[in-house]
Amino acid sequence: MGTHLQNSSVTPVELAERLSTAGEVIAHLYLAPPSGVLVSSLMDPQMLDVWPLEDPTSQAGIALLRTGSDSLKQLQQDHLYLYIGVGPALAQPYESPYLSEEAIVFDTATLQVRTAYEKYGFQAPHLGTDPDDHIGLEIAFLTALAGKYAAGEGSQQSLVRDAQAFFDQHLMAFAPKVIAASREHAQTQIYRALADLTEGFIEQYQHWLTQVSTQEPEK
Repeated sequence: MGTHLQNSSVTPVELAERLSTAGEVIAHLYLAPPSGVLVSSLMDPQMLDVWPLEDPTSQAGIALLRTGSDSLKQLQQDHLYLYIGVGPALAQPYESPYLSEEAIVFDTATLQVRTAYEKYGFQAPHLGTDPDDHIGLEIAFLTALAGKYAAGEGSQQSLVRDAQAFFDQHLMAFAPKVIAASREHAQTQIYRALADLTEGFIEQYQHWLTQVSTQEPEK
């Protein structure tokens, strides 16, 4: 992944707010095919002009969205083949299969992720039925932590430490492979763009973590 950064004049709080906004959309696209309302927003030039992350990687995704004309049926099928599977999912969205010797879900990583969620009152919507370590849920969790930081909730030093550990130990353990597989197999512009939007989000999240970690001693 590249190292392009958000405009350096953006404060850590503002970047956290931008990550929170972008992350909600990105997480949703992994967890479910977009609704008609979301598709309309993702194809609206005025909405795309205000995508919160301005780095080149994110903007490459926005450029793809500007050329899109995906139907709901095409998006539902793309999501099905990529992240659910007719047979094996083309872009396996769960962390555990990438890390376990038997490539199974609900393995050690799933329980570690659940424990990390519980500390901040975050819970998978279908607890015990669907694994907790879906890329969409992991992005949603990191998005929630950025939102808490922006709102000044709790111990920010502890939050930043936990966000960095989760980012390094969980999301980055498999997200690059999901992104690569999405880029290879997606058939719609929205899901092609999702690869770039996710990569841009990850780059900016690491940049934000670096910013706030540097500031920790002053808090």
